[in-house]
Amino acid sequence: MLRYIQRRILLSIPALILVSIIVFSLTRLAPGDVLMAQIGDSGFVTEEQLDEMREQMGLNEPVYTQFVWWWSDILRGDLGESLWTGNAISSELGRRMPVTIQLMLMATVIALFFGVILGLVAAMRQNRIEDHASRFIAVFGLSFPDFWLATMLILFLTLQVGWMPDLTYVPIWEDPQTNLLQFVFPALVIGYRLSATTARMLRSTMLEVLREDYIRTARAKGLMTSAVIRRHALKNSLIPVITIIGTQTGFLLGGVVIMEIIWGLPGMGSYIYQSVLNRDYTVVQASVLILAVLIIAINLLVDISYAWFDPRIRYG
Repeated sequence: MLRYIQRRILLSIPALILVSIIVFSLTRLAPGDVLMAQIGDSGFVTEEQLDEMREQMGLNEPVYTQFVWWWSDILRGDLGESLWTGNAISSELGRRMPVTIQLMLMATVIALFFGVILGLVAAMRQNRIEDHASRFIAVFGLSFPDFWLATMLILFLTLQVGWMPDLTYVPIWEDPQTNLLQFVFPALVIGYRLSATTARMLRSTMLEVLREDYIRTARAKGLMTSAVIRRHALKNSLIPVITIIGTQTGFLLGGVVIMEIIWGLPGMGSYIYQSVLNRDYTVVQASVLILAVLIIAINLLVDISYAWFDPRIRYG
């Protein structure tokens, strides 16, 4: 197991370098820079003044030189400073990452909870009304984008219910109830879509497992259906579901970005979005690199969890 983890970590290094090269290149290919974005708000500046400011920021250096400087700072544990505000990126990310992680965790819990229930009901009541209802709910969740569902939910809460959660972010350690109310609706929107994929996958795998010989043997021994599902069928059926959760991490982060913007949550998604608008290269590069590390870590945890769900799996 330890050798497997070490090998996966070593293999992730080229992936991170490739991600950094792509992001670094794309930010430079975008028209304009942070100075042009600032000038658009402040007024006229001469070309000589622009060149001087670019030189102070190091933007006039060749692209490969900027890339080497950036990675040398990364290796020293320095994510750099925002070109727009001058604030340390590490402190900003340290303040915003808990918001994004909390939203991701809540969405994942919601997705697993509803996805497992819908998938089990559909599999246990195959081709009956419960199965059709579960599949309809799943297809409905896959048919509409997150931003549309979030907009409809906001309109419903404001126009029909006459209530909206406080849009001023409150940390969970200050007021847990207000914090959870702020997060539960965006987490529901993201989790619902992910639960639809989970339910469809669990239904398919559960139907396959229920036809296996060891399931028929367990039933022949007189075990109750609930015991057969809990002890034998469910754990083996969850392996593809866990895989789906891991592969959907990128999609989950994309949904988090949209939800943070719509619901006014000060997480990494809204931070990256505003930085893209401001052409704040250093923030975009550092944030995407951190997200890439997060995705790699989640997929590693997913792979390691296979051995718990199926003891037959061994890592070389």
